Amino acid sequence: MPPAPPQDCRISNGSADALRVRCRPGFDGGLPQTFLLEVKRANYVSDEDGAGGSLLSRSRASRPDFVFSGLVPGTEYSIEVSAVNAKGRSKAVRLMARTMMRVAGRRVQGGGDTTFSYGAGKTLSLLFRSFPSRPSLHHA
Repeated sequence: MPPAPPQDCRISNGSADALRVRCRPGFDGGLPQTFLLEVKRANYVSDEDGAGGSLLSRSRASRPDFVFSGLVPGTEYSIEVSAVNAKGRSKAVRLMARTMMRVAGRRVQGGGDTTFSYGAGKTLSLLFRSFPSRPSLHHA
């Protein structure tokens, strides 16, 4: 049986050009599994399927913990994480994330959000969205 999708996927944003994706493994189907992460630039229509931009990066790892860098600041990305075993591939977990803008200021942590304070009382809050479904990359 193919594995279950990864669970509780979370994105953390360490800089304007890098993101980290971490999940908990789902049921492995009774077989060894690996994890696949695919990154596309959001809001770009693909000629192939109309479902998003062209693939920027694909990586496989033994655990669902990925760090990828070289991203464009202030850009939205579509990220899909799935599990793979000898019987097939799980449904993908689809995440949307936006890299931070490069701004002069200081970082303020609060609750589950990351906020950057810059200028005269202006703030930039990061919003991460997660949807069930499917750039240089490093394994954490």
